Amino acid sequence: PMNNIFYPKSIAIIGASSREGALSYELISNIIRYGYTGKIFPVNPKTDSVHSIKSYKSVVDIDDKIDLAVIMVPRDLVLRTIDECAMKKITSVVVITAGFKETGKAGSEIEKKLTDKINKYSMRLVGPNCMSIINTNPNVRLNCTFVDGIPINGGIGFISQSGALGAAVLKTVQQNDIGMAQFISIGNKADVSGNTVLEFWKDNDDIK
Repeated sequence: PMNNIFYPKSIAIIGASSREGALSYELISNIIRYGYTGKIFPVNPKTDSVHSIKSYKSVVDIDDKIDLAVIMVPRDLVLRTIDECAMKKITSVVVITAGFKETGKAGSEIEKKLTDKINKYSMRLVGPNCMSIINTNPNVRLNCTFVDGIPINGGIGFISQSGALGAAVLKTVQQNDIGMAQFISIGNKADVSGNTVLEFWKDNDDIK
């Protein structure tokens, strides 16, 4: 599952908006602009296409195998979306959606239910309330964030809990032509933590 987070051959963007300026619209724009080598499947029940790519009503309607689901639906739809990912046998998910434990008791209770579902389905979860991931490997070329810019390939792996700090670092390394191998924003760390990522990177040849 960790391999599918950083090296997915297919991605479903669940909650993909066709409205220019929306975070999910900008995220898909970044994936396309950076030259992702895999397949992109937008999911939105209210539109037929996003960025001229066919959109699906639900993730379970996609015929292809999905390695990674990036979830950007409203908070109250996240748990149901996780159930649909399980029906599709997706074991790697990134939940960008905010409104969980960082907002207080009610959000913490929903995040606990989210973690319980992740454990029940044997999934790995990045987030919630995160900025997602980047992998500059030429065989992957994935910028799965909504931050402007074109990442430069290099050997650095960078983990950020804070989305604001992560965005500032991405801007700084690009302005100074510093190459980065992989970037991950882990947000609330409901499942995947900094330690999880370090263990994954320990034997990863891309991380110098």
